[in-house]
Amino acid sequence: AGCGKSSTVFPKDKVIDVKITIDEADFQDMLDNASAEEYKEASVNYNGMQFDHVGIRTKGNLSLRSVVNSDSDRYSFKLSFDEYLNQTLNGISKINLNNNYSDASYMREFLTYELADSVGLPTPGFSYVNVYVNDELWGFYLAIEQIGDSYLERHFNNSYGALYKAEMTGAGSDLAWLGNDPDSYTGLVMKSKSSNDDVLIDMLDELNNGSDYEKVLDVDNVLKYVALNVVASNMDSYLGMNKQNYYLYENKGVFSVLPWDYNMA
Repeated sequence: AGCGKSSTVFPKDKVIDVKITIDEADFQDMLDNASAEEYKEASVNYNGMQFDHVGIRTKGNLSLRSVVNSDSDRYSFKLSFDEYLNQTLNGISKINLNNNYSDASYMREFLTYELADSVGLPTPGFSYVNVYVNDELWGFYLAIEQIGDSYLERHFNNSYGALYKAEMTGAGSDLAWLGNDPDSYTGLVMKSKSSNDDVLIDMLDELNNGSDYEKVLDVDNVLKYVALNVVASNMDSYLGMNKQNYYLYENKGVFSVLPWDYNMA
């Protein structure tokens, strides 16, 4: 977190302004059809840095449905700097603007990421922001760096490993053995361009049918991840019923767990 890049985009000592300029009709359409999570084109001024042709869409799962079913328009948003052009914000291509749904304190996610960072877990950039839409203050949000190349390079010194996101809608996010076919693990969604051969199956096989875990898992990282979720009482994670909201990243055959999504901590 000490690097200069991070402090410009995700400073911890102030609330920065994120000013979104978008065609009114496009924005209204996005709000009216929030569940579609469809990108619209906008200009974004992020802490004084100006970007045109940025993608913006509504995002979220439970929080999205809850806002859809209420009289509020304060959705969470995803900014995609490289949606239309080959551009990034200091190397970062996507940033999530979280509405802190279900968290009246506005501090659960911030403090959990701060804890994650303090114990050396690979933590995405995060900071508080005021979001403006067409010069109107839309709300107070928490900006979170999307797990992607810039994040992976920072923490693992490469971004070519296999990356998976655990989702409760599929099978296998509990990391139980479902056989040799990677397609059986629908709850582990591949987010990298390729899977790096059979690394996922090798890891799951060792985890379920072997005993040399250190060969396939960064055990220290996994124990820190478990401890963090216990301390933060975050059951919307691998520890709870849903077995979701975590990423797996493979670095030279060894997997790490990446902390993600703490609005229910």
